[in-house]
Amino acid sequence: MLAATFTLTNCAQEIDNPNDVPSAGIPFEIVATSAETKTVNDGLNTKWVADDQINIFHAVAETNAYVADGAFTVAEADVATGRFTGTLSAALESDKVYDWYALYPYSEYVTTPGEHDEGYTYIGHSKGLNQSGYDSMASLKGSVCPLYGIATAVPEGTKPSMTMNHISSIVAINVTNATEEALTVTTASLTAEEDIVGSYFIDITKSPVVCTPSGANYVNNTATVNVSGGTELAQGESAILYLAIKPFTAATGEKLVISVNGYSKELTMTKDVTFTAGKIKTLNFSYDKVAEPEGTNVTWDLSVDQTSEATSSKIAWTNDIVDMFCVQGSGGTAANNYYGGANSRTSTRFYAKSTLTIAPKEGFVITSAVFEATTASYANALNNSTWTNASSEVSSTKVTITPEDGSKNMTAAIGGTCGFTSVTIYYVLEEGYVPPVLESIAVSGDYKTEFTQGSEFAFDGIVTAIYDNGATKNVTNYCEFTGYDLEQLGDQKVTVTYEGVTATYDITVNEKQQGSIELKTFIVKSDDVVSNSAYQEYSGNIDGRGWIITCGGNNKSVGVNSSNRAKCTLSSYSKYAVSPVTTSSTASAFASTTSVSNVSKISYAALSGGSSHASTKIYVLYSADGTTFSQLTLTNGTQGATINTTAGGEFEFASCSGYFAVVFVATNTSGSWRLDDVNLTFTYSE
Repeated sequence: MLAATFTLTNCAQEIDNPNDVPSAGIPFEIVATSAETKTVNDGLNTKWVADDQINIFHAVAETNAYVADGAFTVAEADVATGRFTGTLSAALESDKVYDWYALYPYSEYVTTPGEHDEGYTYIGHSKGLNQSGYDSMASLKGSVCPLYGIATAVPEGTKPSMTMNHISSIVAINVTNATEEALTVTTASLTAEEDIVGSYFIDITKSPVVCTPSGANYVNNTATVNVSGGTELAQGESAILYLAIKPFTAATGEKLVISVNGYSKELTMTKDVTFTAGKIKTLNFSYDKVAEPEGTNVTWDLSVDQTSEATSSKIAWTNDIVDMFCVQGSGGTAANNYYGGANSRTSTRFYAKSTLTIAPKEGFVITSAVFEATTASYANALNNSTWTNASSEVSSTKVTITPEDGSKNMTAAIGGTCGFTSVTIYYVLEEGYVPPVLESIAVSGDYKTEFTQGSEFAFDGIVTAIYDNGATKNVTNYCEFTGYDLEQLGDQKVTVTYEGVTATYDITVNEKQQGSIELKTFIVKSDDVVSNSAYQEYSGNIDGRGWIITCGGNNKSVGVNSSNRAKCTLSSYSKYAVSPVTTSSTASAFASTTSVSNVSKISYAALSGGSSHASTKIYVLYSADGTTFSQLTLTNGTQGATINTTAGGEFEFASCSGYFAVVFVATNTSGSWRLDDVNLTFTYSE
């Protein structure tokens, strides 16, 4: 535990009369003799090092008028005594009694020890800890193991002292090798039914300390430790790996999952089990797994859309370890014709003539890739494909790909259609590889800097992570944006945070003008409603509104082939057959089935493709009650204009509320007619 004694000083010397009332700005001193902090580790009794910093707060006793006194720092010369120095932000009043609070590590964004929603503190880390060797607690340091201290009812003229306490709980996973094969532990994790690591808003004034997630994207219910330099464990030998987690109770009936090197075991609680702050709880894990592919693994669920790119020529997946992509071959089926999540697909297919590539990233070596096929015949199709730098073997619906050199790309010339629900890629770190260290982040792009008072915050730029080896990565979707208040007028700074590294940029909040109208949009896409059955009516709910699409076709399209033209007329939808369009016209209508308010513009995007679509005509219709439609009077655009397939177009009109229909009319009278990926944007005001 940590004892901290506060004394007032004057230019680093004790003042003559300790009872003199200090004023704001007088130096303040803390003595912390047995620290539990960031660098020099001896079990849980870790020592301070030079330039360690803590937050100090004070308040009149039994009040919540907290004053943030900022950073207190220990100098090199004071490491042995644990003396921290800093400056009070507000004067102490004579004859008052005070409560004092300390928080480690220091953060300028934490401005109160009590309840708050800005300025977070890490407990563990959602990306995992890095442990060097076995049985080492050296990783339990710095930001992953925060500390706090409280001294209450301290008279103004008395030197306060406090004990520092752990906020996090420590889990020791004791792994015993129960197999005949040598075991080198590279990773271990604990998964609970609630979040246990990540960034939290910490209220140290409550007992117990309250840890509130800073956001759903910034906490995780799995705590992970990655081990480097671990040695082989013979049968019966053990190793201990440590995790720092948020204190919590796993209640009776809840499940905990422990995983070692990707091998998981689930335990259902037969009684409440509490992971207490400042305590180490040991969980024993017998590693009795039958030998499987070597290394840690990552899995892509191919039954849902986890793609990083999905075009007709290429479908791809990516993470920090490996890239996987399939490129359409000459004369082959489009790469994105069939993949998980698209058009309600529940698997992903690779087609004949395409090329599948599995590419490890720098520092990683692939040991194997295991595909789970939807059928045995699809598994055989992948197994029988021509592999380069790899061999394959099949067992029922499982195909295991083993590289010759796991540091290089593996490729397959796909010989026949094959479909899969998942792929698990096993990997190890390349010997001697040191992962890059995040140095800074940079904000770029044409992002929004002007906001209207009371509007919603938005960031449409790019945040780039910059590493010490010169590598960069787009991390926009993983950043936290704080520091702004769009209810307050004037210039402000937005703080962008990624993995503890920050950057700022300026915004201005302007007064909302009287009578101004904020325009909003929603988008109707054919692939939001159309499934894979050809040339029929589809209806659905998009953006909270009901829609019907007549004559929806395959592959996110609308249209008809030469033998089904009778199915794509407006004969069953005569209310959309507004002159000069007839009920016998080959056409497709996008029509709302619920009323839409204050629409003033409808635009369409360029088409990705189609058949005999370049001369298609387009009409914009309106009905106040959804029964009788007529052409809208346009202020921009022309009714019956030929569709612009490469640039798209727009139609503007006086704002109105009701039911809308956009009708696409074919001009050819025979053969196929198809429009691919029809996207309509409706602009409206609330």
